[in-house]
Amino acid sequence: MLLPNFLNDIQNDLYSYDAFMDEINRKIDDLKGKELSDADAQTLAYIELNYKRSIRGKKIARIPEELLDITESIDEPQFWLVITEDWCGDSAQTLPYISAVADLSEKITLRIVHRDTHPEIMDMYLTDGKQAIPKLIAFNAAGKELFQWGPRPEEAATLFQTEKENGTPKPDIYPKLHLWYGRNRGKAVFYEFTEHLQRFANTAVLV
Repeated sequence: MLLPNFLNDIQNDLYSYDAFMDEINRKIDDLKGKELSDADAQTLAYIELNYKRSIRGKKIARIPEELLDITESIDEPQFWLVITEDWCGDSAQTLPYISAVADLSEKITLRIVHRDTHPEIMDMYLTDGKQAIPKLIAFNAAGKELFQWGPRPEEAATLFQTEKENGTPKPDIYPKLHLWYGRNRGKAVFYEFTEHLQRFANTAVLV
């Protein structure tokens, strides 16, 4: 597997999507067998909910024809790195769709790294100076950056920012945000990846 140079030393900390989901499932089972503080019990509830969101997202993913055509015509390898954590609600709502897109092409390798395990990597890809996740960075075979995505689809980011500017407390914004995700069903993610990937598709195939 071709990797950007700065990832060579942490290959064992890079997860495929399936391995990432398996790790979350094991973590849930392990925590359920322990006596937990109120804070840890709340964290477990977040992780369980996000796991269910991710499972649902992968099941309902419906790739648009245009994106199918584009991914099929990619003829140069790409490496996609996603920085995230299992408690992140935005990640649970978007990573399954990102994985579904990556699955469409043998030229795309998707790997996931934990933000809190490797903050030095997160600090390379801040959003407005913040360690916002999930964050995807795509590279070509030479390790050159192709594009970035995240931490939210633009429409979701606008919703969050508008609510924030209107004075809505954060705990009251998140239910609205997740309602939007549930209704959107990955369409915004697929649209934005179509925009990114069409630059690297074999245009002769698309004509």
